[in-house]
Amino acid sequence: MGLFDRFKTPKWQHKDSKVRLEAVKELNDDDILVDIAKNDSDTDVRKTAISRISDEQFLFDIAKNDKDLEIREIAVQNITDQSLLADIAKNDSEWSLRYWAVVNINDVSILLDIANNDSVRLVRCKAIENIKDVSIFSDIAMNGTDTDNRRCAIKNISNEAILVKIIKNTSNSEVWKEAIKKLNVKNINDKHVLAVIAKNAISVSDCCYAVNKISDVSVLADIAKNASLFDASSLAIEKINDESILSDIAMNATDFKAVRKAIEKISDEDSLINIALNNEIELARYDAVEGITDESVLIDIALNDEDYLVRQQATKRITDESALEKISKNEKVIRENKIRLEEEKWGTCKKCGSKNITVEYHTMTDPGDSTCVWRRYDYICNDCGNITSRQL
Repeated sequence: MGLFDRFKTPKWQHKDSKVRLEAVKELNDDDILVDIAKNDSDTDVRKTAISRISDEQFLFDIAKNDKDLEIREIAVQNITDQSLLADIAKNDSEWSLRYWAVVNINDVSILLDIANNDSVRLVRCKAIENIKDVSIFSDIAMNGTDTDNRRCAIKNISNEAILVKIIKNTSNSEVWKEAIKKLNVKNINDKHVLAVIAKNAISVSDCCYAVNKISDVSVLADIAKNASLFDASSLAIEKINDESILSDIAMNATDFKAVRKAIEKISDEDSLINIALNNEIELARYDAVEGITDESVLIDIALNDEDYLVRQQATKRITDESALEKISKNEKVIRENKIRLEEEKWGTCKKCGSKNITVEYHTMTDPGDSTCVWRRYDYICNDCGNITSRQL
């Protein structure tokens, strides 16, 4: 080296960051690299310096204390010492640093500790993923208290026997759904698991395939009442012929379309009367009325049901003239009461503020669909003539 070379500025201190970057790629002195990693003004130079530091205590110091979060994350990613990583994973306030620490941890006891205690789902799930032990995955999936952890564990299980066991031993629907995603329904014969698939799978084909493999009527009824997809409910109802079970479905199914599907298959008049009188769903009562011939029941419905469409459907099936006259008068009273309530509630003209309002009630039925009815109130101001309509 010449005399003047001794006084040359080293390339890693050059004012051009590109020159410094190339110089750092050749450096092997940890002391200099740490100084650059901590103090250089260019982020890319600092990152490169960090990647070449071999002293993990220096990396740990940068990870714990540097002001730049991105630099701290890169430092963590270059640490392999399990005790240093555990310190960061358990104690650092930045969740991203804890995450990157977990990526390089392979100690199962540390990973389980983090999986059970970290406050951030991504960190916990990464810890679970790193465990690599199917028996531990299975234990977390079946016995864990945290739903996210259980789902993360299931994502790492491919053994269908274990997945079936998980489904059979948990009541947590989110856990079921995660396990269902990993199953091939064509390989399943257990009716309990098939029922879970039928009720919870997001795939129509899986739901229907499961239903087709079930013959137990009580299981089919449960599916009909509770499946998340109507396709599964509908197929289950098609396989049921017991009218008492169909009646139960019509009264208790969670999906209204399943209610109507069950009513379509019911011919027993007593069952239809029960639905028409007691079902909370207006269109279910409407459908049930279509199959009723007992005029005393129809008259009761026409006079007392709270829904206009149901009353009208019952009225259409009545032949007793005196009953029809009574129903007509009753409808007039109902309409007048509705108008009175509307006058009390909306009886101020929006244009002039007058309370001298007349309310007219109108119903319009879609010619192509007798169940499609529009109801409209017209509010007519007797002082300024303004008309305001409210469609229901």
